[in-house]
Amino acid sequence: MINLLLKIEYKGTHYSGWQIQPNAVTIEGVIRKVMRQICQYPVNIKACGRTDAGVHAEGQVADVEVPKRTDLKKLFFSINSLLPADIAVTEMVKVPLGFSARKENSGKKYIYRIITSPVPTVFDHETYLWRRSSLDFKRLEPAMKDLQGEHDFSAFQGKGCQQPNPVKTLYSVDLKIRNEGNITKTEMIFKGSGFLKNMVRIMAGTLIEIGTGRCDTDTVKRALQSGKREDAGITAPPHGLVLAKVYFENDPFTLYPPVYSS
Repeated sequence: MINLLLKIEYKGTHYSGWQIQPNAVTIEGVIRKVMRQICQYPVNIKACGRTDAGVHAEGQVADVEVPKRTDLKKLFFSINSLLPADIAVTEMVKVPLGFSARKENSGKKYIYRIITSPVPTVFDHETYLWRRSSLDFKRLEPAMKDLQGEHDFSAFQGKGCQQPNPVKTLYSVDLKIRNEGNITKTEMIFKGSGFLKNMVRIMAGTLIEIGTGRCDTDTVKRALQSGKREDAGITAPPHGLVLAKVYFENDPFTLYPPVYSS
């Protein structure tokens, strides 16, 4: 067998998340079906993390073993020719057997996107959370600082989270703001060692409520101390969230040549 590492991007609007579920169309299910069709082998694809229904990805990473006889360059282009337009495998490298994207990544970057405009924009409504009124960014600064570092993020995890350890490290929480006439696009950028179920959406929702004045600026501090979900803010809608990047100490996509190079 050959072990492959894939970098995948997708628009999650019409999917029930990454993980295969009965009676639901998922990203994992679609990719696995296409790869099985091409390889004529029951492949299983394992991502470094799951995304919820409606969440997007620019840098999802997954590993999959295929038979040695597989023409890898042909496989790469065949996959993309058969996948729907809202899913793409953008990079593919051959990695050692036993390499696991889930176990060997060193962290992830998520971005929560917000667009502020007088009316919803036609081309961004599926990938940005729309708001008519802007956020008070000065109110967000102390809350963003409180989120950074190593904490027990129990107050920021959704129901049914299966991770045994709620302690995670957030390396940074940043804002990127871009004004385009009467439209403002805001990105909340979260970089961390790992994330609990719904954690980024709850952090984003809490920051949004702080920025609108619905929550005070000490909300994050109190929630981290109490560990109670009710002390944090709302869970922001999924369509504003993007898994932007997965980090490795030695990036396999730099370390190994792409299988489709000439």
